[in-house]
Amino acid sequence: MRAILRFLGFLAVVGGFVALVIDVTRYLANDAWAPARLQGALDAIVTDGGARLAASVSAMAGTMAGSAVTMALAAPASITGLIGGFLLMFIFRKPGRDETAPFQ
Repeated sequence: MRAILRFLGFLAVVGGFVALVIDVTRYLANDAWAPARLQGALDAIVTDGGARLAASVSAMAGTMAGSAVTMALAAPASITGLIGGFLLMFIFRKPGRDETAPFQ
């Protein structure tokens, strides 16, 4: 299970990096910073994915959680992917590893 979650973290980091490269090239071409939002990425995968996610979370956990998800969906996809991926890989690393040894 740990390997699968670390792999998903790696995929999130790669996706975040690709989204960052696309955002930067769009900035260089148009001379205006407009990063892709997480809701736009979900909408590209599933029709109306961001709105459906916010509605289902607010139905299950209440309006406070639904508004928190709506605010999180407004975050840039590149930053969310990079931070989320690194967190997944850090949280699910192998326990008991000596961090002071240079090579293991």
